[in-house]
Amino acid sequence: MVENFLKNWWFTFAQIAIYIATFTLWKVAPSRVVFVVGGMVATAIMAGLLETARRKKYFVTRTDFLIHLLVTLDLLVEGLIYEIYALLMRIYGHQADAVEVVHNHHGFILCALVFFAILFGYRVRKLG
Repeated sequence: MVENFLKNWWFTFAQIAIYIATFTLWKVAPSRVVFVVGGMVATAIMAGLLETARRKKYFVTRTDFLIHLLVTLDLLVEGLIYEIYALLMRIYGHQADAVEVVHNHHGFILCALVFFAILFGYRVRKLG
Protein backbone atom coordinates (compact mmCIF):
# COMPACT_ATOMS: atom_id res chain seq x y z
CA MET A 1 0.00 0.00 0.00
CA VAL A 2 2.70 2.50 1.03
CA GLU A 3 4.90 1.41 -1.87
CA ASN A 4 2.05 1.96 -4.33
CA PHE A 5 1.28 5.36 -2.79
CA LEU A 6 4.90 6.48 -3.12
CA LYS A 7 5.10 5.17 -6.69
CA ASN A 8 2.02 7.18 -7.70
CA TRP A 9 2.62 10.37 -5.71
CA TRP A 10 6.33 10.95 -5.02
CA PHE A 11 6.86 13.60 -7.67
CA THR A 12 3.66 15.55 -7.02
CA PHE A 13 4.48 15.85 -3.31
CA ALA A 14 8.14 16.69 -4.03
CA GLN A 15 7.07 19.37 -6.50
CA ILE A 16 4.64 21.02 -4.09
CA ALA A 17 7.26 20.88 -1.30
CA ILE A 18 9.89 22.56 -3.53
CA TYR A 19 7.34 25.17 -4.60
CA ILE A 20 6.41 26.09 -1.01
CA ALA A 21 10.05 25.98 0.18
CA THR A 22 11.14 28.34 -2.59
CA PHE A 23 8.42 30.88 -1.85
CA THR A 24 9.19 30.65 1.87
CA LEU A 25 12.86 31.39 1.11
CA TRP A 26 11.83 34.42 -0.93
CA LYS A 27 9.59 35.66 1.89
CA VAL A 28 12.32 35.24 4.52
CA ALA A 29 15.16 36.71 2.42
CA PRO A 30 13.66 39.09 -0.15
CA SER A 31 16.32 40.26 -2.59
CA ARG A 32 16.82 40.29 -6.33
CA VAL A 33 19.67 37.79 -6.08
CA VAL A 34 17.67 35.36 -3.92
CA PHE A 35 14.67 35.62 -6.25
CA VAL A 36 16.69 34.86 -9.37
CA VAL A 37 19.19 32.34 -7.98
CA GLY A 38 16.64 30.61 -5.74
CA GLY A 39 14.17 30.44 -8.60
CA MET A 40 16.72 29.07 -11.05
CA VAL A 41 18.02 26.45 -8.61
CA ALA A 42 14.51 25.34 -7.62
CA THR A 43 13.41 25.25 -11.27
CA ALA A 44 16.48 23.21 -12.23
CA ILE A 45 15.79 20.72 -9.43
CA MET A 46 12.14 20.51 -10.44
CA ALA A 47 13.03 20.10 -14.11
CA GLY A 48 15.48 17.32 -13.28
CA LEU A 49 12.86 15.54 -11.20
CA LEU A 50 10.28 16.11 -13.96
CA GLU A 51 12.56 14.36 -16.45
CA THR A 52 13.26 11.54 -13.99
CA ALA A 53 9.52 11.12 -13.43
CA ARG A 54 8.92 11.09 -17.19
CA ARG A 55 11.54 8.41 -17.73
CA LYS A 56 10.03 6.31 -14.92
CA LYS A 57 6.61 6.65 -16.57
CA TYR A 58 5.17 8.49 -13.55
CA PHE A 59 2.66 10.49 -15.57
CA VAL A 60 -0.66 8.82 -16.30
CA THR A 61 -1.39 10.98 -19.36
CA ARG A 62 0.13 13.78 -21.37
CA THR A 63 -2.17 16.22 -19.55
CA ASP A 64 -0.77 15.02 -16.21
CA PHE A 65 2.74 15.76 -17.48
CA LEU A 66 1.69 19.20 -18.77
CA ILE A 67 0.08 20.18 -15.45
CA HIS A 68 3.29 19.26 -13.61
CA LEU A 69 5.30 21.16 -16.24
CA LEU A 70 3.07 24.20 -15.64
CA VAL A 71 3.98 24.19 -11.93
CA THR A 72 7.67 24.10 -12.89
CA LEU A 73 7.27 26.96 -15.36
CA ASP A 74 5.31 29.00 -12.82
CA LEU A 75 8.25 28.78 -10.43
CA LEU A 76 10.59 29.92 -13.19
CA VAL A 77 8.42 32.95 -13.99
CA GLU A 78 8.00 33.79 -10.30
CA GLY A 79 11.78 33.77 -9.88
CA LEU A 80 12.15 36.28 -12.71
CA ILE A 81 9.04 38.40 -12.05
CA TYR A 82 10.84 41.22 -10.24
CA GLU A 83 13.49 41.44 -12.96
CA ILE A 84 10.75 41.59 -15.59
CA TYR A 85 8.98 44.27 -13.55
CA ALA A 86 12.19 46.28 -13.10
CA LEU A 87 12.96 46.07 -16.83
CA LEU A 88 9.47 47.28 -17.76
CA MET A 89 9.74 50.15 -15.28
CA ARG A 90 13.06 51.21 -16.87
CA ILE A 91 11.55 50.99 -20.35
CA TYR A 92 8.66 53.21 -19.30
CA GLY A 93 10.85 55.60 -17.30
CA HIS A 94 9.84 54.67 -13.76
CA GLN A 95 12.04 53.67 -10.85
CA ALA A 96 11.55 50.06 -9.76
CA ASP A 97 11.96 49.57 -6.04
CA ALA A 98 10.43 47.77 -3.07
CA VAL A 99 11.90 44.34 -3.82
CA GLU A 100 10.39 42.96 -0.62
CA VAL A 101 6.81 43.47 -1.80
CA VAL A 102 7.14 41.13 -4.79
CA HIS A 103 6.77 37.95 -2.71
CA ASN A 104 5.88 39.51 0.64
CA HIS A 105 2.50 37.84 1.07
CA HIS A 106 1.06 34.38 1.60
CA GLY A 107 -0.74 34.13 -1.77
CA PHE A 108 1.70 31.42 -2.82
CA ILE A 109 0.04 29.03 -0.36
CA LEU A 110 -3.24 29.42 -2.19
CA CYS A 111 -1.45 28.84 -5.52
CA ALA A 112 0.21 25.71 -4.14
CA LEU A 113 -3.15 24.45 -2.84
CA VAL A 114 -4.82 25.07 -6.20
CA PHE A 115 -1.99 23.36 -8.08
CA PHE A 116 -2.16 20.42 -5.69
CA ALA A 117 -5.96 20.21 -5.89
CA ILE A 118 -5.83 20.12 -9.69
CA LEU A 119 -3.04 17.54 -9.72
CA PHE A 120 -4.61 15.45 -6.98
CA GLY A 121 -8.07 15.47 -8.55
CA TYR A 122 -6.74 14.64 -11.97
CA ARG A 123 -4.38 11.89 -10.82
CA VAL A 124 -6.95 10.25 -8.52
CA ARG A 125 -9.45 10.13 -11.36
CA LYS A 126 -6.95 8.74 -13.86
CA LEU A 127 -5.27 6.29 -11.48
CA GLY A 128 -8.71 4.88 -10.63
